[in-house]
Amino acid sequence: MRAGLPYVTAVLVDGELFIRRQRRLGKWQDPESAVKGLLTMALGHMKDKNCRRISHLYRILFYDALPLARKAYQPVSGSAIDFSKSNV
Repeated sequence: MRAGLPYVTAVLVDGELFIRRQRRLGKWQDPESAVKGLLTMALGHMKDKNCRRISHLYRILFYDALPLARKAYQPVSGSAIDFSKSNV
């Protein structure tokens, strides 16, 4: 941890959403520019209202997976959640 930065932050990025948004905004040219944009975006979220860095970037976790399409059960109530029908 760096001196003066009390927090260490990991950023989780939804790959499909990020790429789709970059293309919609016209910012997608090549993978290198996407990585630079993602790094800039992550570091920009670690500043306070006076634009001072308040956290150290530990890692950017980029995932790109299909949505979960199965049922799961709540551990306490036992009620079922059908993720294939979820709108989230």
